[in-house]
Amino acid sequence: MPEKRSIKAREIIIDVRSGLTDTELMNKYRLSAGRLKYVLERLVEAKALEESELLSRTLLAQESTATRAMRARARSYLLFTIPVYDTDNLEVEGWLIDIEEQGLQTIGLQAIVGEVKSLLIRSDEFVDVYPFGIDAECRWVERDETEGNVSVGFRIVGITPWARGELRKLRRLVTFSD
Repeated sequence: MPEKRSIKAREIIIDVRSGLTDTELMNKYRLSAGRLKYVLERLVEAKALEESELLSRTLLAQESTATRAMRARARSYLLFTIPVYDTDNLEVEGWLIDIEEQGLQTIGLQAIVGEVKSLLIRSDEFVDVYPFGIDAECRWVERDETEGNVSVGFRIVGITPWARGELRKLRRLVTFSD
């Protein structure tokens, strides 16, 4: 069972108001994009933050038209970050942002649209899911020049039945849906 982390609302409110970017907040608090979005929305509901304070945030802005058009199914956002690696270079660690049966989104990995990569998903440090590999085709890349991160959308093009079982178990244990 993963160790439960607590985030002090006061600290994250101070950081939001001091101008930390989404990426800086995700790194500081070790949160996935989906989990950060969830935390910020709960702070607004609790009236600890004003909705107007979050209007310019990347995660809470409307999805781009291109991303919305490419996504046919609802995503399952991770409650915390899960490392993912390109098996051609295991030294470069990326992070899963969301995952579903047909695809996933990462930050920290580089890819070119149309390129197929073999990815290793390592969630075993956090939950009882064995590391598993998939082959995935890059469908889109979004670069955020101001925050310096790269988001990549992948479509799963190769997965063994065993790995699909681990993927389903991962989704069930560590995600919430939009």
